[in-house]
Amino acid sequence: MFGRPTKADLARPRFAQRPGAPRRRGAITVLVLVCLVIIAAMSAQLLRITLAERARQQREERTLQAEWLVESGLERAANRLSSDLGYSGETWEISSTDLGGRHSGHVTIQVQTPASQPKQRRVEVRAAYPHDEAEPSRLSKVVTWESAQLELRETR
Repeated sequence: MFGRPTKADLARPRFAQRPGAPRRRGAITVLVLVCLVIIAAMSAQLLRITLAERARQQREERTLQAEWLVESGLERAANRLSSDLGYSGETWEISSTDLGGRHSGHVTIQVQTPASQPKQRRVEVRAAYPHDEAEPSRLSKVVTWESAQLELRETR
């Protein structure tokens, strides 16, 4: 065993199995391949979940920014109406630098006076963020103010 190899030992291929030993040729290779396939499948699933979560967070961020733009548009309209009851609205472009990010915003303010109630102002604000992309988050809000409420804003 530990001495010189016999002629039978030399005739047998180096990695050949001994007679009577179970055949395990390639079993470890198959096991390693199965483990690699399982790891790859788990990694692909984890990547898919991560990408879906990132897209959800981006949508949520865009929706929240659009909400803030709508509220800012309402405040802008209230300030303008407090100094000029003839204010009829505007389109307000907000640059990405003003928003502190990569995207710009777009706000449309429309002010109408109902024919039946001339002391009221119906303000509709529409916001889109990011304005410079194909599918921005779009939100709108409509508020009706009495002229007494507008006068109160003047005195503040």
